[in-house]
Amino acid sequence: MTTGYTPTIWVAAMTSVSAGLTSQPITAGVDRPDALSEALCDAEAALAEALAQPSSDPEALAADLLDRASRLLAVASDLCSVGDDGVDGRRHSAAAVAHELEFLENAILEGEVTYQLDAAATSRPLDRASQALTHPWGSGRVGVGARVALRTASAEIAGLLVRAAANLQTTGDAKQANAAVSRELSATVDALVRQIAKHGDALPRGRAEAVQDDIVGRRLCESLRVPVELSALDALGQAAADAASRRAALESARRAWLALAARQYAVASQLDAQLPSLEYKLRFGSVAGAIAAGAINVLGGARLMSRADAFRHRRAWGRQGIALSHAIEAYINGLRGDREALGRAQLIVMSRLIRSVAALALVDSQRHGLTLGTNGRSH
Repeated sequence: MTTGYTPTIWVAAMTSVSAGLTSQPITAGVDRPDALSEALCDAEAALAEALAQPSSDPEALAADLLDRASRLLAVASDLCSVGDDGVDGRRHSAAAVAHELEFLENAILEGEVTYQLDAAATSRPLDRASQALTHPWGSGRVGVGARVALRTASAEIAGLLVRAAANLQTTGDAKQANAAVSRELSATVDALVRQIAKHGDALPRGRAEAVQDDIVGRRLCESLRVPVELSALDALGQAAADAASRRAALESARRAWLALAARQYAVASQLDAQLPSLEYKLRFGSVAGAIAAGAINVLGGARLMSRADAFRHRRAWGRQGIALSHAIEAYINGLRGDREALGRAQLIVMSRLIRSVAALALVDSQRHGLTLGTNGRSH
């Protein structure tokens, strides 16, 4: 049984869209894509405006975005139905949006992404919808392939409208739903980065006296072999039988995340000395500064501190292994003379280290029984 936590911020918004679908007029039988083209243009313009500047009335803007999402889904479902009636098509479209958001929420609870929404994220589904609208309409009706493409793209765009509206309802800003960052959280993350650096420096160096010793390669390989009790990671997302079991699971998870982070930090520090021009140095000045800022962004942007027990530690751990395998591949290419590959390896390791620090902060918040963030509006 999973423990309780604050539900996704999209629930109320999706409820509104589903209700709005039933009140939209039926457009089935339209022989041209004008209605859908108009709905797509309206959605694109409204989304671009919401993301471009702060709103003086976030609630009203959120309601408008949700109404546009309902209209877009209704028109796309009615016009592009494939063997089903308009009502069922609308239900399917609403379910497709909900599925997309559920998939994204899973990634958020694994620390991979946040609730942030920007113009770049909106361009791909809009481009796909535009391309589908250019398909020839045989006998006054669009082909089956184009209909499916249009329904899919419309569902994606409606999902973006829902995300922007939910962000507005949560923080008043369509672009993000960041939780306020407390001084305690900043201090905790800074302390964790210092601890990780200390552990990374203290790792046994083996043949470190030899010039040929490849510290980076060694630490990368060690990162894939860090011992971990998967049952302990699983236990953090379940209701513990007793306090002692909970404490044991937290301590086990902390050991694993700290051992992984120490090796990642050792790699990042070594590569940092070889790569003087990466962007994070200009922004943050050091590996430590970049890691701390990145971890705080993940924790605040995904609103994780108020629901630490919802974090998917085992899934997050699995993602680490996949990404670090890519880092090893890039590093090998770098050793063969590809300077850009070394930079890619560093950025992958930095990204994974940020998420290791975030996981540690969540573990520590549970170990100490602290709430280091809030679900209030960020300032």
